[in-house]
Amino acid sequence: MKGRKIIVIVGFPSSGKSTYAKKLLTKYSKNGIILSRDTLGGLIEDILPKLKEILESNNKSTVIIDNTNITVDTRKPFIKLAQSLQLNIEAHHVINSIEDSQIKVLHRMFERYKNIYMTGKPEKNTDASKDPNVFPPAVLFSTRKKFEVPTIDEGFSKTCISEATCTVESLKQSNTFSKGALFTKGSSP
Repeated sequence: MKGRKIIVIVGFPSSGKSTYAKKLLTKYSKNGIILSRDTLGGLIEDILPKLKEILESNNKSTVIIDNTNITVDTRKPFIKLAQSLQLNIEAHHVINSIEDSQIKVLHRMFERYKNIYMTGKPEKNTDASKDPNVFPPAVLFSTRKKFEVPTIDEGFSKTCISEATCTVESLKQSNTFSKGALFTKGSSP
């Protein structure tokens, strides 16, 4: 399994992990794949058999795990699998402010559903109720309390930090927020 590796993305919800994962994927072109609970659903344990299958199939050399992965315990199964397959495993920590994450959560809700669900509980049996990216902003604060920075001591062969590319400032400058949504270009959140 020489040349194969796992990259575990780590960060707050709505910190820009998926954007970073997609950007990272371009580096590996046809030899990489992203696995995400946002698209696959289920639990971390549900991703592991798929991850192992991909790594053993000889089709992909790099698998990017796009999830919050905020604690040592949530990252441990991936490290254990990498070690059992004698693969390198990297942690890429996407950092941004909790305020930027809050704005992005609210912006995403409004853009997708034209509504802000402050409780994180949209009407049942709607697209919004099935969207893993619709959650109350308070989730970010509980995540911050639990967050553990990834380290080499956990078993990673490499750790790196990447600043989120999508921030409130970049959204304002690109005029991504539509007039009348959360705020308009030139105003403050």
